[in-house]
Amino acid sequence: MHALLVSSLLLFAWTCLARSNGALQKVAVKGRLLCGTAPAINVTLKLVDEDIGFDDKLNQGTTNPHGEFYLEGESNEKRSIDPLLKIYHECIDHFICEREWKLGIPKDYIAWNNRNLKVFNIGTFNLELKPRSEKRDCA
Repeated sequence: MHALLVSSLLLFAWTCLARSNGALQKVAVKGRLLCGTAPAINVTLKLVDEDIGFDDKLNQGTTNPHGEFYLEGESNEKRSIDPLLKIYHECIDHFICEREWKLGIPKDYIAWNNRNLKVFNIGTFNLELKPRSEKRDCA
C-alpha cells in the first residue's frame, strides 16, 4: 500500500513538472468522413496528446454537413506531444456503444513555439471500414 502511494505521488509530481515551463506545441488536422457514399454528419472527433494513463484533450469538435472537419490544439510540455485523432461514430451499426478509431498524427506536423504550423490532412475516410484496432466507447 505504501509503495502504491509513493508511486502515485512520484507520477503526479513528474506530470506536474513535465507540464511546467514547457514549450508551446501546436498541431492541426483536417479531413472528410463518409458513411458509404453519404457525408458522416455530426461525428465526434477528439484531438489528444496520448499519455501513459490519461490522454490530454487538446480540442474536440464534430463534422459539418459535408462530413468535413478541422481541429487545432496546443499544449505546453517539455517533451514532444504524441498527437492522436480519435473518431467516434455509428456508421453501419447502431449498437449502444460508439465505434472508436484512433489515428496517429506524424511528429512532423507538430509546430513548436508558434512556428510553421502544417495541417495534417487525413484525406477522405469511409467509416464503413472496420480496422482491426477499432474499439467500442461506452462512456
